Amino acid sequence: MADAAEASGPAVEAALLHLRALLARQAAGRDAPATRLPAERDLAAAIGVSRPTLRRALQVLEDEGLIWRHVGRGTFAGPRADRVEVAIPAAALSADPAQVMAARRALEPGLAAAAAGIGLDTAARADLAAIGARTRTAQNWREYEVADTEFHLAVARLAGNPVLLLLAETLHLVRRTATWTRARGNAPAPPQDHHSFAEHDRIVAAIAARDPDAAHAAMTAHLDSVGSRFRVADAPSDGV
Repeated sequence: MADAAEASGPAVEAALLHLRALLARQAAGRDAPATRLPAERDLAAAIGVSRPTLRRALQVLEDEGLIWRHVGRGTFAGPRADRVEVAIPAAALSADPAQVMAARRALEPGLAAAAAGIGLDTAARADLAAIGARTRTAQNWREYEVADTEFHLAVARLAGNPVLLLLAETLHLVRRTATWTRARGNAPAPPQDHHSFAEHDRIVAAIAARDPDAAHAAMTAHLDSVGSRFRVADAPSDGV
């Protein structure tokens, strides 16, 4: 049942964003140039999703002509023999963490404020609660990152502006291709007192209370907290 619920909606959208980031990195030459993608089991583990969710996401990419699959051979980037060209400027792919965080700080507090102006209906409140639960129960950092992406894109959707949502999706795609590492210590997964849990709760509470100022402040504080825990990596991250 859990896999069936995960293999739809926000989980697939978050998996798609991570897969697009992987394709973008390959196209830019920042990862191995081979067009063959890892096996499904390895790819699902790498981005922290179940295999049903991964298959749904891969189907979307195949329908878009960004990948192709051959039974017995694997999954390949591009429309059959061609390399994929992901629609993201090369300059954005070379953005450093400070630039990405500055862009997030310019956009996301406004999205949270806009979402608070609209408020949460019962379904939206349940969706955010489910996403929050996934961040807290993540078994590793990859799973947490997918759920965290879901959360921020869910807030962007709640803002009710398709243009701003497109900007948010693009920004989070760039976020996943940026070269950086998080100061995580040796923990294999987020600790129970991970700072983002309470920060996400404050964002949701402000949106639910229809308090745009509080939502703006809560998202700003969260991004400041996130930014303080990143450092520029000397070499590309091993993440996707």
